Amino acid sequence: MSPITWKPTVISPEIRLRSVRLWRMVPADRMQVVETLAEAQVLATILGEYEASRPQPLHPLVAECFQVRPNADLATRFRAPGDPGVFYGAGAVKTAAAEVAYWRHRFITRSTCQMEKQQSLHGVFHLDLTAESIDLRAPPFNSDTAAWLHPHDYTAPQLFAATAREAGVACIMYQSVRHPTPAMCAAVLSPEPLAGKIPTDSRRSWELTITRQEAIWRQTPFGESFAFPLT
Repeated sequence: MSPITWKPTVISPEIRLRSVRLWRMVPADRMQVVETLAEAQVLATILGEYEASRPQPLHPLVAECFQVRPNADLATRFRAPGDPGVFYGAGAVKTAAAEVAYWRHRFITRSTCQMEKQQSLHGVFHLDLTAESIDLRAPPFNSDTAAWLHPHDYTAPQLFAATAREAGVACIMYQSVRHPTPAMCAAVLSPEPLAGKIPTDSRRSWELTITRQEAIWRQTPFGESFAFPLT
């Protein structure tokens, strides 16, 4: 089935209330901003990013994903330019790490300064989500798996996400495109299921070293390490 033929009437019967824990990696200097909802509300007000109409404020680590200017030219897998923001998360730390590594590697390979290596420090947090969701890994949506998982062409998932919003979908679960083995990612299309939630900080940092061939992750100061090949 072509992504253009997915209609709200086809998607709606497949919506289920699902609960999932989502992990996300961000630059380490953004992790220690606030720890409580009260602090989040004060900070958001100061920055002019708090919407008074929300019944509960969004934590800044969550809110930043939805604070996209309507005319922004930024496009992601489930967000076309001009669409509302999307919160992306992964079902495991390594999956989140693979997604981050891809974008860092893309920066290096497209850089005009001929960078051979880049290092950065990241924090990791998780939050538990319960939302009206669909799973693209399951029937009937897996009939278009090749379109959902295309490494560079986001046309199909962007069109699908727009239709899913219309059908009332708050979260799209899908297979990670960047992790070398099958793993779950999720695109949260609506901020409402995330309102009032405080991300749980792992209190550990991860150092990422990106070369033109691989991504190497090391938990600091001492801990787990793993690597992903990059092409």
